[in-house]
Amino acid sequence: MPTMHVPTVIQELLELTGDSQGRLAKRLGVSQSNISKWLNNAQQPSKPQWDRVMGLYFEMKGWRHSIDAKIAPYDDEFQEIVRRVVDDMVKIKGPPRRR
Repeated sequence: MPTMHVPTVIQELLELTGDSQGRLAKRLGVSQSNISKWLNNAQQPSKPQWDRVMGLYFEMKGWRHSIDAKIAPYDDEFQEIVRRVVDDMVKIKGPPRRR
């Protein structure tokens, strides 16, 4: 089962994706209350849930690592601009919900 601290991974995923708890829950196929319980260490994810969490986690980390490696030769200002653009791309959400 989890070898990484679950709340830490979930918090980092929220930051990496820019998602709300509800949006992250949809990505992972769980309820928002699951995300909340995992963040508060009140519940542990099941093995299939943890596999999905870690899949998304490593996908997000890998993407950023790849980008960082490609922009390393450029100056700091350029790197910061690229990181902001990538962050904005990751945080793009679907169309606003109709009420």
